[in-house]
Amino acid sequence: MPRALFQFGEMRPEYQIPVLNERAVRAAAGILFFLALTASMNAWLSGNFQPTRVFVVGFLIEFSIRIFVNPRFAPILMVGQWVVRRQQPEWSGAPQKRFAWAIGLAFAVVVAGIAQWVYSHTPARAIGMRAPLATLPAAPLDAAEAERCKVPGFAKAMGHEEKWKLHNNCQ
Repeated sequence: MPRALFQFGEMRPEYQIPVLNERAVRAAAGILFFLALTASMNAWLSGNFQPTRVFVVGFLIEFSIRIFVNPRFAPILMVGQWVVRRQQPEWSGAPQKRFAWAIGLAFAVVVAGIAQWVYSHTPARAIGMRAPLATLPAAPLDAAEAERCKVPGFAKAMGHEEKWKLHNNCQ
């Protein structure tokens, strides 16, 4: 019996509904968890959110393929199947997995949307981007802050007044 491109699950003679190998699904979930944890820790510890963005896009692609095309073609699930290739398959109902993955996909879309909204509504300095000083809003300075941000003569003499202000978080 040829396998269809748009098929969800595998028909086994001992089951009346399509099924998936639970071991492969769990292996893929572990791989995704490891990738998510790595990306999150990178963002937390180094402030670099690019791996997190890449992970979210990859997650969206993975789950879109799983739900709308065929789980056999989802890259991380393929790796999960390879990891458990020597284990006895443990079959579980495919419709239940599709429902759970749809919830995961919806959650990822919501998170991506919120992240995009936050990213577009956050000032450049708050998210670590370098922006020209003229584009940053001027904050009122108290006397102590004005004294702290007074550029020393050596920086002025070298022509590095703006660099000194940038390095010392002065406006």
